[in-house]
Amino acid sequence: MNTFKRKIKGVIFDLDGTLINSIEDIKDSLNHILKTHDHPIITTKKCSALVGHGLFDLVKHSVPEEFREKPYLDLLVSEMREEYTTRWLDKTALYDGVDEMLNQLSKRKYVFAVLSNKVQTSTQTLVSQLLSNWHFSVVAGAIPERPLKPHPASIRFVLDELGLQADEVIFVGDGDADVLAAQSISMKVIAVSWGYRTKQSLSALSPDYMIDHPYQILDILL
Repeated sequence: MNTFKRKIKGVIFDLDGTLINSIEDIKDSLNHILKTHDHPIITTKKCSALVGHGLFDLVKHSVPEEFREKPYLDLLVSEMREEYTTRWLDKTALYDGVDEMLNQLSKRKYVFAVLSNKVQTSTQTLVSQLLSNWHFSVVAGAIPERPLKPHPASIRFVLDELGLQADEVIFVGDGDADVLAAQSISMKVIAVSWGYRTKQSLSALSPDYMIDHPYQILDILL
């Protein structure tokens, strides 16, 4: 299955919905804030459809339209960020098969990075807590100075830190922002069906590969 013109040396992973299943902790944190402010709570299905474009976007689309003024949303985002730190490891875990996939790629000396639209501190914490068995050369979450995926600046930052070119790296993610980010710089991309987007919506974006289990990454790269 390997059809790359140059040898792939690195893999950039999205975090939530790709390596870890964190949706229940995200939803529970968000619903706590929504209830506190007398807004309707959301389902796991709706939360899955909304995540992937940053915390502000998630909060904005979780409240009724009449409450979407920026100062109010900034307040909710701040409260959501604080609440999430109290429960980000309550239910969150690696997806089945991720550990063995990372083990096999590590044995073959692939370089790893994480690029997430999750806040930087949360991204670093979850990687250190759940992925400490593997070395990630770059762990890049959301910071004010860097645009979120799918903006190409986010993925170019990771490439610069790795010292690799776009055709030496493959991106693995579960969201439209992941596929579009990779495509924006002509990087090969693997879309995963076990995350927060439907297989149909991801297929519509024409990723280079679509997989249903982490071990299939090995079929592509090895």
